[in-house]
Amino acid sequence: MLAQYVEWVNKSQAVVMVEYSGVKMSNLDAIRTKVREANGEFHIVKNTLAKLALEKAGFTVPAEYAAKSTGHWLCFL
Repeated sequence: MLAQYVEWVNKSQAVVMVEYSGVKMSNLDAIRTKVREANGEFHIVKNTLAKLALEKAGFTVPAEYAAKSTGHWLCFL
């Protein structure tokens, strides 16, 4: 899984981590649809794995960026 996440980061033009606590599933589905329309991908990734993947891709992740419910990635390819 980690290798797949690193690949997504490496081939992306941008990666956005968002905190989503309190958001309804229907709203997440709407966001997912909009991201696809923009030729992006929307992935739910555990914070620990997201942090590891970003670090393996050469990024530094501040601790507060990997807290709470920041398990969503918007990857623009």
